[in-house]
Amino acid sequence: MTDIRKWESIVGTRVQGILDMIKAPTYLIVHKLDFMHAIWSALIKYVYKFHTSRVVLQSYVYSVLIPLERHFKGEEIQTFINRINSKERMEAAINRILDIRWEKDIREKGKLKQCIPIGAMKNYDGCGVGKGLKIPGTIRYWCMACKKFVGFTEEDYWKHQESVHNNSEVREWDYIIRKYKF
Repeated sequence: MTDIRKWESIVGTRVQGILDMIKAPTYLIVHKLDFMHAIWSALIKYVYKFHTSRVVLQSYVYSVLIPLERHFKGEEIQTFINRINSKERMEAAINRILDIRWEKDIREKGKLKQCIPIGAMKNYDGCGVGKGLKIPGTIRYWCMACKKFVGFTEEDYWKHQESVHNNSEVREWDYIIRKYKF
Protein backbone atom coordinates (compact mmCIF):
# COMPACT_ATOMS: atom_id res chain seq x y z
CA MET A 1 0.00 0.00 0.00
CA THR A 2 2.93 2.34 0.55
CA ASP A 3 3.84 2.01 -3.11
CA ILE A 4 0.45 3.42 -4.08
CA ARG A 5 0.87 6.39 -1.72
CA LYS A 6 4.34 7.07 -3.08
CA TRP A 7 3.05 7.07 -6.67
CA GLU A 8 0.07 9.25 -5.73
CA SER A 9 2.52 11.74 -4.26
CA ILE A 10 4.76 11.66 -7.37
CA VAL A 11 1.83 12.13 -9.75
CA GLY A 12 0.24 14.83 -7.59
CA THR A 13 3.48 16.83 -7.31
CA ARG A 14 4.19 16.64 -11.04
CA VAL A 15 0.61 17.54 -11.99
CA GLN A 16 0.66 20.55 -9.63
CA GLY A 17 3.94 21.70 -11.18
CA ILE A 18 2.48 21.43 -14.68
CA LEU A 19 -0.68 23.24 -13.57
CA ASP A 20 1.43 26.19 -12.43
CA MET A 21 3.28 26.28 -15.79
CA ILE A 22 0.18 26.65 -18.00
CA LYS A 23 0.32 30.14 -19.58
CA ALA A 24 -1.32 29.57 -22.97
CA PRO A 25 -3.67 29.11 -24.87
CA THR A 26 -6.43 31.26 -23.41
CA TYR A 27 -9.07 28.52 -23.32
CA LEU A 28 -6.67 26.21 -21.51
CA ILE A 29 -5.76 28.90 -18.96
CA VAL A 30 -9.43 29.28 -18.05
CA HIS A 31 -10.03 25.50 -17.93
CA LYS A 32 -6.63 24.33 -16.70
CA LEU A 33 -8.08 22.71 -13.57
CA ASP A 34 -10.44 20.55 -15.64
CA PHE A 35 -7.61 19.70 -18.05
CA MET A 36 -5.12 18.65 -15.39
CA HIS A 37 -7.78 16.95 -13.22
CA ALA A 38 -8.71 14.68 -16.14
CA ILE A 39 -5.06 13.75 -16.67
CA TRP A 40 -4.45 13.33 -12.92
CA SER A 41 -7.49 11.09 -12.41
CA ALA A 42 -6.55 8.88 -15.36
CA LEU A 43 -3.01 8.53 -14.02
CA ILE A 44 -4.25 7.69 -10.51
CA LYS A 45 -6.55 4.99 -11.95
CA TYR A 46 -3.53 3.62 -13.77
CA VAL A 47 -1.50 3.69 -10.53
CA TYR A 48 -4.16 1.64 -8.71
CA LYS A 49 -4.45 -0.79 -11.61
CA PHE A 50 -0.72 -1.43 -12.14
CA HIS A 51 0.83 -0.62 -8.75
CA THR A 52 2.36 -4.10 -8.54
CA SER A 53 4.27 -3.72 -11.81
CA ARG A 54 6.73 -0.91 -11.17
CA VAL A 55 8.29 -0.90 -14.67
CA VAL A 56 4.94 -0.66 -16.48
CA LEU A 57 3.70 2.03 -14.13
CA GLN A 58 6.89 4.06 -14.26
CA SER A 59 7.13 3.99 -18.05
CA TYR A 60 3.52 5.06 -18.56
CA VAL A 61 3.40 7.80 -15.91
CA TYR A 62 6.64 9.40 -17.02
CA SER A 63 5.81 9.10 -20.72
CA VAL A 64 2.71 11.19 -20.01
CA LEU A 65 4.11 13.73 -17.55
CA ILE A 66 7.60 14.48 -18.87
CA PRO A 67 6.55 15.49 -22.42
CA LEU A 68 3.73 17.57 -20.90
CA GLU A 69 6.25 19.38 -18.70
CA ARG A 70 8.56 19.94 -21.66
CA HIS A 71 5.71 21.45 -23.65
CA PHE A 72 4.73 23.95 -20.98
CA LYS A 73 8.38 24.85 -20.36
CA GLY A 74 8.65 25.64 -24.09
CA GLU A 75 11.27 22.97 -24.80
CA GLU A 76 9.20 20.65 -27.01
CA ILE A 77 6.12 22.26 -28.58
CA GLN A 78 3.00 20.14 -29.08
CA THR A 79 0.72 21.97 -31.52
CA PHE A 80 -2.38 20.03 -30.54
CA ILE A 81 -2.15 21.53 -27.03
CA ASN A 82 -1.54 25.03 -28.39
CA ARG A 83 -4.69 24.75 -30.54
CA ILE A 84 -7.08 24.01 -27.69
CA ASN A 85 -9.92 26.52 -28.08
CA SER A 86 -13.02 24.48 -27.22
CA LYS A 87 -14.19 21.68 -24.97
CA GLU A 88 -14.05 19.16 -27.83
CA ARG A 89 -10.45 20.01 -28.67
CA MET A 90 -9.49 19.85 -25.00
CA GLU A 91 -11.04 16.37 -24.66
CA ALA A 92 -9.31 15.26 -27.86
CA ALA A 93 -5.99 16.58 -26.52
CA ILE A 94 -6.49 14.79 -23.19
CA ASN A 95 -7.20 11.51 -25.00
CA ARG A 96 -4.15 12.01 -27.19
CA ILE A 97 -1.96 12.73 -24.14
CA LEU A 98 -3.22 9.64 -22.30
CA ASP A 99 -2.72 7.51 -25.43
CA ILE A 100 0.86 8.86 -25.58
CA ARG A 101 0.55 10.15 -29.14
CA TRP A 102 3.05 13.00 -28.93
CA GLU A 103 4.28 14.95 -31.92
CA LYS A 104 7.98 14.50 -32.45
CA ASP A 105 10.70 15.75 -34.74
CA ILE A 106 12.74 13.11 -36.50
CA ARG A 107 16.05 13.99 -38.13
CA GLU A 108 16.71 12.36 -41.46
CA LYS A 109 19.48 12.63 -44.01
CA GLY A 110 18.82 13.51 -47.62
CA LYS A 111 20.99 12.97 -50.68
CA LEU A 112 20.80 14.68 -54.04
CA LYS A 113 22.91 13.88 -57.07
CA GLN A 114 23.52 17.03 -59.06
CA CYS A 115 23.57 17.28 -62.83
CA ILE A 116 26.20 19.10 -64.84
CA PRO A 117 24.71 22.34 -66.23
CA ILE A 118 24.37 22.51 -70.01
CA GLY A 119 26.41 25.73 -70.07
CA ALA A 120 29.38 23.79 -68.64
CA MET A 121 29.59 21.51 -71.69
CA LYS A 122 31.30 22.97 -74.74
CA ASN A 123 31.74 21.34 -78.15
CA TYR A 124 35.42 20.75 -78.91
CA ASP A 125 36.73 19.82 -82.35
CA GLY A 126 33.91 18.75 -84.58
CA CYS A 127 30.32 19.38 -85.31
CA GLY A 128 27.24 18.22 -83.52
CA VAL A 129 25.71 14.87 -84.47
CA GLY A 130 24.06 14.97 -87.88
CA LYS A 131 25.45 18.40 -88.76
CA GLY A 132 27.90 17.37 -91.45
CA LEU A 133 30.53 14.95 -92.56
CA LYS A 134 32.94 15.59 -89.72
CA ILE A 135 32.91 13.21 -86.73
CA PRO A 136 30.74 14.19 -83.79
CA GLY A 137 32.35 16.68 -81.44
CA THR A 138 34.04 15.89 -78.16
CA ILE A 139 32.65 17.55 -75.07
CA ARG A 140 35.02 19.70 -73.08
CA TYR A 141 33.85 20.75 -69.61
CA TRP A 142 33.99 24.41 -68.63
CA CYS A 143 33.81 25.87 -65.12
CA MET A 144 31.39 28.75 -65.25
CA ALA A 145 32.69 30.23 -61.97
CA CYS A 146 36.41 30.17 -62.89
CA LYS A 147 35.80 30.78 -66.61
CA LYS A 148 38.27 28.06 -67.66
CA PHE A 149 38.26 24.56 -69.09
CA VAL A 150 38.58 21.79 -66.51
CA GLY A 151 38.76 18.57 -68.56
CA PHE A 152 37.16 16.15 -70.99
CA THR A 153 35.26 13.87 -68.58
CA GLU A 154 32.54 14.24 -65.99
CA GLU A 155 34.99 13.05 -63.33
CA ASP A 156 37.35 15.90 -64.19
CA TYR A 157 34.50 18.38 -63.88
CA TRP A 158 33.36 17.07 -60.46
CA LYS A 159 36.95 16.83 -59.15
CA HIS A 160 37.43 20.50 -59.99
CA GLN A 161 34.07 21.47 -58.46
CA GLU A 162 34.81 19.63 -55.23
CA SER A 163 38.42 20.74 -54.77
CA VAL A 164 38.07 24.39 -55.84
CA HIS A 165 34.43 25.30 -55.11
CA ASN A 166 33.51 22.75 -52.39
CA ASN A 167 30.61 21.59 -54.57
CA SER A 168 30.38 17.79 -54.62
CA GLU A 169 28.37 15.74 -57.08
CA VAL A 170 26.26 14.22 -54.30
CA ARG A 171 24.99 16.70 -51.74
CA GLU A 172 23.90 15.56 -48.29
CA TRP A 173 21.86 17.50 -45.77
CA ASP A 174 19.89 16.93 -42.58
CA TYR A 175 16.23 17.79 -42.40
CA ILE A 176 13.57 17.48 -39.75
CA ILE A 177 10.24 15.74 -40.28
CA ARG A 178 7.40 16.47 -37.84
CA LYS A 179 5.62 13.17 -37.08
CA TYR A 180 2.10 12.70 -35.74
CA LYS A 181 1.00 16.27 -36.40
CA PHE A 182 -2.32 17.63 -35.15
